[in-house]
Amino acid sequence: MIRKIIASYHIDEMIGRIVGKDAGLFLDLAAYSILTENNAGQYYPDYAYKHPLFTKGMHVYSDSKVSDFIGQDMTGARIAFLNEWNKSRNHRSKIYVSYDSTNKHCQAGDIDLAKIGHEKDKQDKPIFNCTVAYDRNNNEPLFYEGYPGSINDVSQLQYMLEKVEGYGYKNIGFILDRGYFSEANIHYMDHHGYGFVIMVKGMKDLVSALVLKHKGSFEQSRANSIKSYKVNGVIVKMQLFPSDEKDRYFHIYYNDRKHAAERENVERKIDRIVEFLEKNRGKKIPKSPNIEKYFKLEIYNEGKEDERLLAWRERTDVIDREIALCGYFVLITSESMTAEEAKESGRKENYMTVPAALKELEKIEMIKSSDNTYRIDHAVSATQKAILKAFGMNATFSLAFFGSSLVVFKYYFHYGMKEFFLDHLKYLLITVAIGTVVYTICGAVVLQSIVITLLIKSIMCFSLTFLLYWLILRKFSNYNETITWLKKVLKAKC
Repeated sequence: MIRKIIASYHIDEMIGRIVGKDAGLFLDLAAYSILTENNAGQYYPDYAYKHPLFTKGMHVYSDSKVSDFIGQDMTGARIAFLNEWNKSRNHRSKIYVSYDSTNKHCQAGDIDLAKIGHEKDKQDKPIFNCTVAYDRNNNEPLFYEGYPGSINDVSQLQYMLEKVEGYGYKNIGFILDRGYFSEANIHYMDHHGYGFVIMVKGMKDLVSALVLKHKGSFEQSRANSIKSYKVNGVIVKMQLFPSDEKDRYFHIYYNDRKHAAERENVERKIDRIVEFLEKNRGKKIPKSPNIEKYFKLEIYNEGKEDERLLAWRERTDVIDREIALCGYFVLITSESMTAEEAKESGRKENYMTVPAALKELEKIEMIKSSDNTYRIDHAVSATQKAILKAFGMNATFSLAFFGSSLVVFKYYFHYGMKEFFLDHLKYLLITVAIGTVVYTICGAVVLQSIVITLLIKSIMCFSLTFLLYWLILRKFSNYNETITWLKKVLKAKC
């Protein structure tokens, strides 16, 4: 499957041009990281002995070679790859780019990107930030970037937009998480003519006030129902900031199931706080904005050494307001679109992780029958079918084998024509040998013409098969396109 993806997107060709003679090792290390969820160089040889490799001749490199290779500075190669990858994308059609970031703790020393910054779990440890942008229309990644942990997401967004412009994208919009919501970013995207879809927190004053204003006007209306998502939605047109020169489109949604789940979370949160307060009655407790948001505390001798908690009372107005907002969420778009279109743009797919998908596919068992044919041992599950379908494959062994043989041929085509010819030439030699034996034994004039004709046809068949494979692989990079084209040709010939 990894080999098919690499061949389909011509990644092997790009890496070959950029990395050079170590391109095979580069691809093997990428596959190793994905399949084993590991990047330790000392374990690579064990992996290499158990898996087919992209390296020419299936050569297994030592862990020291791997460490030296990973340790070299490949900044130039990374930039060159991203430039070439984005150069081949479609820059004309309107696309929506989904952009998001995360941060990771870094325990390694002397790493320039590792800085004390805005980490999500507030541990005050060095972190680095990593962002990924992908094309929502075609489900293809576009680029990634790393930047120091001390830089927040809001300020980094404008630099990302400049990179996008440098890659040649013009007619685009952005799907952003609420972490990028700021007046400066909105005006910056307006200035460059970029559209946007932003998910905002329901508790923000502007949004919560808007939700409460329209609460009860659309939730039970059949006309506002979006059946495909089982939600109700309404659109409100208004300015986002006082300095706005344009009207924005606020898409307010309500979901009954979401309301029940969020209401339950609020109740659990309040119960946990009460439980904590009960355990610490008569004791000194640390200041907590989260507790004081929902409860008015009565503290004895507050600020003194003998300070202690006496009692508490719920702030019912705050809790009631939060419950009233349960089940609602809002998308803000720069362009006019229906509530369903906005929901489709802002939807986050719940895909399996790559390792989970690969582990699921490993459960597909194939056994060798007495007729020397490999067959699937048991039926393929619905999850496995869904994963295979995403790669243009299915559970039918003949089609899967044909598709894999095309990819294997393309692999040979790029990494050594010699191996391919040696592998296929034996069939031609066997045919010639059989024909020679038959001709020698029989020696009849009648058979002579038959044998010669068979030999000529065998040679022609081999040559035409090779030519057909080559033409198919030059014409198509997608397995489904290949099958569709072959069906058309066969139908026409029949």
